[in-house]
Amino acid sequence: YIRKWLPQFKNWPTKYIYEPWNAPMSVQEQCGVIIGKDYPEPVVEHKSISKSNMARMKAAYDAHKAGVNATGNKGLSGDGDTSSA
Repeated sequence: YIRKWLPQFKNWPTKYIYEPWNAPMSVQEQCGVIIGKDYPEPVVEHKSISKSNMARMKAAYDAHKAGVNATGNKGLSGDGDTSSA
């Protein structure tokens, strides 16, 4: 998939194909693709963002189980009113 739709990576070593920013500069130069110049650097650091998002999802699930909405109020509406409209 990557080699098909991103032709600049057609000769890229398989070891680095999914995380090209981890390739040493010598590999990048040899392949003719410099990360940050010919291809963008990652927007976020995946490992830390993934942990942060997992914690957010856990908090959201726990809040849902407790019947608390995103604003911290019980009920369905954001104003704390649990009655039907």
